[in-house]
Amino acid sequence: MWSIMPDARFVNVIRDGRDGAVSAFIRFRSKLAPEMTQLDYARAYAEGWSKRIRDARRIAAGKPYIEVRYEALHADPLGEAGRLFGFLGAEAGPEMVGAALSAASFEVLSGGRRRGSRMPRRTTGAARSVAGPMPSPPTRSGRSS
Repeated sequence: MWSIMPDARFVNVIRDGRDGAVSAFIRFRSKLAPEMTQLDYARAYAEGWSKRIRDARRIAAGKPYIEVRYEALHADPLGEAGRLFGFLGAEAGPEMVGAALSAASFEVLSGGRRRGSRMPRRTTGAARSVAGPMPSPPTRSGRSS
């Protein structure tokens, strides 16, 4: 990327691997081999997840690169967005960051759906748009306990 755009700044948003594995398993389950359990999928996902993070860090060494945890964005949106705005060279004062967060809030962008509510039936999965630990660990059968 930097060979094409040498002045580029790269923001890597990293989601907790456990949450990512559960979400991806739910989303892609119909495309997986029928015998693949949620636990098998989580193991495979974890290997790819950690490799992608290591690769990004290796490639980005010494270049304009920042990581932000997805969960940290939810826990402290003003602080984390301010940190990102500063990294990107944008105005990072609380008033500007607050206005940007309000304009790009989940509720605004989803057409009024409240965070944590289920998506309408016509969309994929049963995601609830909530960051945080998965409800329960996967089991051999692929079902949460």
